[in-house]
Amino acid sequence: MNDAAKLQTTVDDAVAEVSRWRNTCATIAQMKLDANAMVSSAKKRRAENALAAMQGDAQAKAAIAEAQTNQAGAENSLVDLDIAAGDSQLKLEQAVVVEKQARLNLAQHQAALVKRKRVDVAGQLDAAIAEVDRLFKEYEQLGGDVIALGALPTNIMGMADREAAVGLRRVRAAMPRWVEKLYPGAAHDEMPREPLAVTEAQNWNLKVAGDVVIEFVGKPAA
Repeated sequence: MNDAAKLQTTVDDAVAEVSRWRNTCATIAQMKLDANAMVSSAKKRRAENALAAMQGDAQAKAAIAEAQTNQAGAENSLVDLDIAAGDSQLKLEQAVVVEKQARLNLAQHQAALVKRKRVDVAGQLDAAIAEVDRLFKEYEQLGGDVIALGALPTNIMGMADREAAVGLRRVRAAMPRWVEKLYPGAAHDEMPREPLAVTEAQNWNLKVAGDVVIEFVGKPAA
């Protein structure tokens, strides 16, 4: 059984424990209702037979005796049930804490896997960025060659169009829209030039040897 399966089993066990204590609390609550009903019924029966019993009615005396026994038993049960209710509620609260921690442990494990995968994707993005950089430099050089040869295109006014040769506007127009997300605040939030896989790993407190993520260091970043 792998770590994820073990953590999931722990969550399942914790959920079952919470359910068990909730059922216990509900059972005790119903037992208290039944005991209170018994007390009320016994009091009513004693009131109904009190006069007749005082006058010597044997059946009334027997009914009162039975009601007294039932009332005393129910009242004693209520004392025990109150104690049991408090204990079971405490057990439920403890079980809920354990369940929350189990779910958190599973979520952190799953998040760690996602973070590692994100670092892997970041490495692929680094490679793609490097290739784009190489192609852009070649593209830019070819534009420079056109300018150097004096074979500039002309604009609608018949004038030499240097920008058309350089082609930066066309490059920007060809960029995917998500690139625009990189611009806001960039001038005021510059970072040292580093591979994205490295900075991504550092963000999640992952140790990097060369281009390979090898282990977690400390607590993963929130």
